[in-house]
Amino acid sequence: MFYDLQPTSTINPNNRNYNLEMQLGSLYSYLLFQDRFKVDEETWEVMFTQKWFPFTYLDDDLLKQIINHAKNKWNVDELLPKIVENIKKLINESDPLSVNKPQLDEHLDIFKRAQERYLDDDFISCASILYPRLEGLMRSIYRNKEQSKSPSSKILAQTTIEHRQETRTPHSLLLPKKFRAYLDIVYFASFSPGSDPDVGRHSVAHGEARSDDFSQKSSTIGLLILYQLILFL
Repeated sequence: MFYDLQPTSTINPNNRNYNLEMQLGSLYSYLLFQDRFKVDEETWEVMFTQKWFPFTYLDDDLLKQIINHAKNKWNVDELLPKIVENIKKLINESDPLSVNKPQLDEHLDIFKRAQERYLDDDFISCASILYPRLEGLMRSIYRNKEQSKSPSSKILAQTTIEHRQETRTPHSLLLPKKFRAYLDIVYFASFSPGSDPDVGRHSVAHGEARSDDFSQKSSTIGLLILYQLILFL
């Protein structure tokens, strides 16, 4: 039940400072997907450490399994075969790259090639293409805001997450606040030269990422990050 104890008004029916339909939609979303909105900080930390996130495009049952694995401190990678199957089904039935968005257009051919390499199990090529170009997509969103300065990774993540935020309910399934943290901590992860870092934006671009981490997992996560970014458009 939702209470609004402000007086009703026949003179000015628009005196409330919120959108009622959006408010009710947000509450409905919270009730329906409590498993996503009630994730505790310790579970988030486990997910981020293992480089996973409850990406919106994954099936609901699979998302519940990912969260449950992290909550119990199990290895989320055990679910990788199911996640891969989910992505391949998604590409075949409703390709996220088929949307018509201006910011995506200049990168579309490159992302399609990465997706093609993924389906052919060429994970070295897929991850090599994806990780630097994901930042390129964020830069396109940033430039669309008519910004002229060269942005930091944190500014890119913030601008992307805030893009069209006025159209999203407070309880958006994109989990924008947490996804911004995920971009900062996981995608834009820093590293020390010579430390054999995992695949990430900086480690790939600087040629330091371990060759064995150009894997099915890193490619899968790269595609899921891409699909999540597209939803912010």
